[in-house]
Formats: sequence, C-alpha cells, structure tokens
Amino acid sequence: MGWDVTKVASSLTEAEEKFEHQRRMFGLFAGPLALLICAIVPPLPDTSALGMKTLGIFIWTVIWWVCEVIPIPITAFLSMAGLVFFGSLKLRDGFAPWADPINIFLLGAMIIAHATSLHKLTDRLAYTMVASKLVGGKPWRV
Repeated sequence: MGWDVTKVASSLTEAEEKFEHQRRMFGLFAGPLALLICAIVPPLPDTSALGMKTLGIFIWTVIWWVCEVIPIPITAFLSMAGLVFFGSLKLRDGFAPWADPINIFLLGAMIIAHATSLHKLTDRLAYTMVASKLVGGKPWRV
C-alpha cells in the first residue's frame, strides 16, 4: 500500500510539496504520451503493432507506479484493462488472475481484518482473554 502525501503533508517542506506535485503531474501526462508514441512510431524489428501497444501500456504503467499518479493497485488494474482494450489479451485471459480463488480469499480476509480493527473487536477480544479466569493476568498462560 503506497503512502499518501496528504498524510505526511505536515512534515514536508514547501519545496518537497512542490516536488511531489510536479512528479505527479509529470507522470499524469508522460504515461499516456508514452503509449501514444509507442502506438504511432513504426514497430521495432521483430515486433508487431500490437506488441508496440503492449510496450506502451507497460511503460505507462511503470511511469504511473513511479510517479504515483493514482494508487499502485488501481494502476495495476487499469493496465490489465488496457491490455484487454487494445487487444493484447482476451477478456477472459486478462482478468482471470484477479478472479483466482486465492485473491478472493485474501480480499475477504483483508476486509474482515479491517472491519475488526476499525470497530476495535481485536482489542475487545484481547482484553476479554487477558481478563479471563483461565489466563488470570499471567501472560505465559495465553
């Protein structure tokens, strides 16, 4: 999970805030421009036009990851959508990794973990366990 400039804005100097803004603005325009250039220029030797578009999507994705224009997971999802949109992958092949049962399980586990943390359920369970007669204030019994 990437960090957000607004969370640490109080610790950034004015020059650092300006740099962060410029970095994001550069990435916002440089990423799509890279795709456009790769789609327009003649293909490299032993590369098809579709291969050049795929390269452009890859470069766009890397630029947006480095510049953190939008959160990294959203950039990854958009790059998969771009590969499907430009015909590099079929719809089923492009989004099959996202629908893997392990990903669905992890997503559900993270949602449950966030909910229990948000509502302090983990704290309540810990306090209840420590206060129980079985533990009796002795940590080694846990």
